[in-house]
Parts: sequence; structure tokens; C-alpha cells
Amino acid sequence: MMERHGWDCGKVRRQLASGGGLAGLSGIEGGDVRDLEQASTEGNLKAAQALEVFVYQVKKTIGAYAAAMGGLDAVAFTGGIGENSVRLRSACCSGLEFLGIVLDADLNERGREDRIVSRGTVGVIALATNEELIVARRAFRELTAHGTILPDRMEPLPSTA
Repeated sequence: MMERHGWDCGKVRRQLASGGGLAGLSGIEGGDVRDLEQASTEGNLKAAQALEVFVYQVKKTIGAYAAAMGGLDAVAFTGGIGENSVRLRSACCSGLEFLGIVLDADLNERGREDRIVSRGTVGVIALATNEELIVARRAFRELTAHGTILPDRMEPLPSTA
């Protein structure tokens, strides 16, 4: 395909990002789940199908990890989707009760902060994403490991717990 169209690696990356994944399945540019959920609510069948494929893949991954690890203690949803999409968290957990995953509808719909949204033996957690803190911690770790900065001259980073 690259040769036939005269594409370089950059063009292939851009094509995959804009036309692959949820964008490719739904026909909705960018593939943003918020846009797909809205379109699905408005009757867009391709958007609904793309979300179904997404949910299927998440469930399959949860099941595979449960099998590989011999069970689960918790499932964490994070990022824009896991943190904010009540609908997708619910769909991803539906049918996984046999693993001990039992979503609580009221808890799932409440709040935006870090919270447990389940009542089964496996905890289901919705976690807010704090990318800035993650980057700061990684930078601090690298800089202190290489002696670029001294830890005793730095303020401690806030805990995420």
C-alpha cells in the first residue's frame, strides 16, 4: 500500500491515526469516544458498532488478564473514557459478573473524583488522570538518578493516594 500510494512512514502514521481504530470503524474523524457516544445516541449505527467493538475488546482483555493472573482483585478505568464515560464503564463490566465484577449503577454515575464503582468481590475503580503529576514524577526520578538535581533540594511531590 505504501509503495502503491507513494506514502512515507509519516503519511502511514497519519493515515492510521485518522482512519484507523474507532475513527475508521465509525467514520467519525478523530474517533473521540465522546463524539461517538453522542452520534450513537442520535442513531448513528456505525458509531454504535464502533463502541460495541471497543467494549468487546475491553471485555476480552479483562478476561484474558483474569485467566493469565488466576483471578482479579480490581479493574481500573482511567483516562478520558474510564474516568468520564458512565456508559462505557457499565458496558465493559456487563456480563463479567462471573469474575466477581459487579458494577453499582449509582456509584458508577456519581462523581468525577477517584472512586470505587462496584459492589462485587472484584473492585472496579474509576480514576482521574493526572498526566502532569506522572510526567513530573518521571522527570524527577530521571534527574535525581543521574545526579542532575539533588533530592534534598526539592519539595516532595504530592501523593496520589
